[in-house]
Amino acid sequence: MSTVDDLTQARKSLAFALTHNSSSSRVALLTLPKKAYKLGDDVCGFLDFTSATTPCVQYSATIETEEHLIDADVEDAENSRKKLVKVHCQTAPICTFSPDSCFRLSIPLTATPTFSTDSVQLKWRIRFVFVVTEQPYNVHLNGDLASSAAPIDVPVESFSWSTDLLVLPCKPQNAALLDNSFPNRISMTV
Repeated sequence: MSTVDDLTQARKSLAFALTHNSSSSRVALLTLPKKAYKLGDDVCGFLDFTSATTPCVQYSATIETEEHLIDADVEDAENSRKKLVKVHCQTAPICTFSPDSCFRLSIPLTATPTFSTDSVQLKWRIRFVFVVTEQPYNVHLNGDLASSAAPIDVPVESFSWSTDLLVLPCKPQNAALLDNSFPNRISMTV
């Protein structure tokens, strides 16, 4: 378990510049504290929209697993259909006038960690769907008070982006907390 603890320790944060349609159309700067987690951990992240050239109206962040069946006798076209995606946790905040946004997604303690065998591969990822618009927001400043009139029709587009996560097993004591058949050795004397 010390190896797992060492692998999942936050050393330096990872930053991703998220763009839409071209490298000049910046949507957000995503910061994740690490890429390796344990079952039961929370994936926390920070999205910075301050230097965005394309306004983001809303986004969704999802923790999901992708189970891929590997079969050497099947052609690639059929092999791509043998994927099972399961969503474990999701959030979808509105971020229209926000300069930044934080999210927190939980990895279930009862889930299966990342693994790969000759016949099956299970990988974890965090997937984002961004709803963006090319129409800038009109914000009027009146002294220190900012106001805006919501437009009637906003042309929006959406795009998705994902990155893989490494999810490792948790400590057996943590997993035992969920098992009702685990003997309870705690007693209280009054």
